[in-house]
Amino acid sequence: MTYIRWPQAGLEKNFNISGITLLKGASLLNVLNAWNPVKMLNLEDFLLSDFRFPLFVGIILLAVLFGLDVATTNIILLLGGYEQNAIMALIIHYPVIHLIIKGVALGVIAIIVQYCDSRFKGSGVIILIPVILLYSFVIYNNTLVIRALTGN
Repeated sequence: MTYIRWPQAGLEKNFNISGITLLKGASLLNVLNAWNPVKMLNLEDFLLSDFRFPLFVGIILLAVLFGLDVATTNIILLLGGYEQNAIMALIIHYPVIHLIIKGVALGVIAIIVQYCDSRFKGSGVIILIPVILLYSFVIYNNTLVIRALTGN
């Protein structure tokens, strides 16, 4: 039986949930560790390690958005649309080169946000948020253009 303290004001009694008894005064981290299905993984060590999970998720999300940008742009071109960005218009008809450029851009962004985050924890995510929002808008716009070109 695992006993942990539960930090909720006014809680006067203990609760037993799935074999875990919650006592007044436990931290949320204690609760997560107690419910941790992989007992070898210490959640506290993981969350306090140098690995920055939100930064990792942000970079993965940006990679997905870059891929969606390439895919939706190619769909627009196949439907008779055109690229409005004069610089990208030169290489947009070569999807492999387009992917390489997006990959290099992602690599540069990942290095910058990792460096910033190592200097000041949390700053990498703050840098990623506007970039993710910008590319979310790009995907949204491309989706609207595809709908317009297909008549939906």
